Parts: sequence; C-alpha cells; structure tokens
Amino acid sequence: AMSSRLDQSAILLAFKALRSLIHWHSDNTLFESVMKKFYNEFARESKIGGGGLQVQNRLRISQNCFVDLLDWNKTIGYQLGFQYIRQLCLHLRSIRNTLSTDSIKNIYSWQFYNCMKVWVLALTTATASDLVLLVHPLVQLIVGTIRLSNNLKYFPFHLKAFELLTMINRKTGQFVPAAQYLLYPFDASNANYFNSKPKP
Repeated sequence: AMSSRLDQSAILLAFKALRSLIHWHSDNTLFESVMKKFYNEFARESKIGGGGLQVQNRLRISQNCFVDLLDWNKTIGYQLGFQYIRQLCLHLRSIRNTLSTDSIKNIYSWQFYNCMKVWVLALTTATASDLVLLVHPLVQLIVGTIRLSNNLKYFPFHLKAFELLTMINRKTGQFVPAAQYLLYPFDASNANYFNSKPKP
C-alpha cells in the first residue's frame, strides 16, 4: 500500500507477492479492495511527484505495477476506471465553479497530473479491455484541465497534459484534437493571452 515510498527492489518484491496472492485467491472482492487501496495510496503519495529522480522512479514503478494488476480483471478494471476518472472530473468541475488562485493549485499539481497519467497508461496498455471505452471522458478531463486557466505560469503543466493527449492518440489510434491546446498561446488572434491580465 505504501509502494511509492519504498525503494525499487522492495516495490517489485511486494508487487510479485501481491500479484501471486490475487492470482491464487481469484476473488473479485479481494481484487477490487486491493486495487482501490493501491490507487488511493498512490494518489496520496504522488503529491511529491515533482521530487528528485528516485521519487520519480518509485512513482513510475508504482504506476506500472498498478496498470499491470488492473489488466488482470478487465471487468473490475473498467468499473474502477469509470469510478476514479469520474471522481477526477467532478473534482475539476468543483474547482472550476469556485475558481481561485488557491483552488486551482489543487488541479495544477503533481498529484492530479499523476492520477491522470496512471489512467492514461491503463487505457493505452490494456489488452482487449473495455477500458478503451473510457478514452473519451479521459480526453475531456485532460482538455478541461488545460482550459481551466490561461495563466502562462501554468503553461508547463499544459505541456505535460498535452503529452498525455498525444500518448492517447499514438497508442489508441483515436483522433485527439490536441494541437490547438498547445498552439493557442501563439495564435495572433489570442494576443491577449500574453497582454491581458490572466485569470487565476
């Protein structure tokens, strides 16, 4: 449950033991409980995702382990994907309705980015899974995140979100109109993007 805090060897050892337990027990209730705990713990620990190389590496391994386990039970994997992507969308909508400098930091954060990324990885690597049906709401979530603020100080975050969109396009073959969200600041018709006082 605390895999994102451990070193690489400990994470992989715990993952192998957990995967063996799930495969041996073959219980849907256990699998769902484990995956919820895994995801919630990952989301909690991913707040420090902007740390050094070791932190990034631990989070990346944890993401890969989660995605690998999720593909074991495709039905529950879809249900969890639907639940948590919807949860992220509702959180984004709540922040958008009460837009402020402080609240927007809850979206433009390593935690929110890593949570989006783990579902992008899940959707783009799943084999013959209904998870691909969640591509559209996930794309809408990422696009909504980019459009939340036009403040240039958030443009580096926009670039990382754009990278997630291109990953979806590349891995699924589905058309994602992503270029407009990268080129928008450089459009002459949107000169006020640079000149006007930005929104929070």
